[in-house]
Amino acid sequence: MDRKERIKALKRKNAITNLCKIWEKNGILITPEDFLDVEETLDIQKIILNKMYELDNGGFSEIYKKDERNIVGIYTEKLRNSINDDCTYVFFVRNPIDYGGIVLTGEVLKKNIDFIVSESEFYFNICCIFCCSIKKECGVCLWSGEYDYRIYIW
Repeated sequence: MDRKERIKALKRKNAITNLCKIWEKNGILITPEDFLDVEETLDIQKIILNKMYELDNGGFSEIYKKDERNIVGIYTEKLRNSINDDCTYVFFVRNPIDYGGIVLTGEVLKKNIDFIVSESEFYFNICCIFCCSIKKECGVCLWSGEYDYRIYIW
């Protein structure tokens, strides 16, 4: 590993360690080992985007007006209702391209859903909230488009 790659890896490790401390202050114990590597996260993101495209073409996304005041609340409730305590999920926290997705049990996700959703990309100027099972067979995602919000559930 050359110097530039090593510095990049150390910055990622430091950022993840800081994120773990923030979550611990909010009662959620996570470790750097709970984060997927960036390449795997990007692969999952591609699968999610393809699934969203399929759902749009099949008419199965839920569409809300852009001025929806509580879209995150609607999304959070749909996610809460879809979580199986015994499953493992991948949640895209802020800057997943820098950190990687985080692997959480359904129990932890459901118990701490409001805080976890507040740590999503959506709150860091990105147009989405992505969450899916580790095997990608189910998920609940929010996408903010130019004219509307869409919630995808599979």
